[in-house]
Amino acid sequence: MPLTWSQVKTDLDPKRFTIRTVPNLLAKTSAWQDYCDGQRSLEQAIKRLAKSMKQAA
Repeated sequence: MPLTWSQVKTDLDPKRFTIRTVPNLLAKTSAWQDYCDGQRSLEQAIKRLAKSMKQAA
């Protein structure tokens, strides 16, 4: 469950985060707001992996 740091407190109860409570909790949070900013293409990594696998064979 994505949380913002302001939601992480000593009295945090993990039992509050269930399949039933998630939709309402997600509607109230910005924890996922910049999630896609870290998105990167895997194309270069796939090419390097294929190259290293050919060399290992």
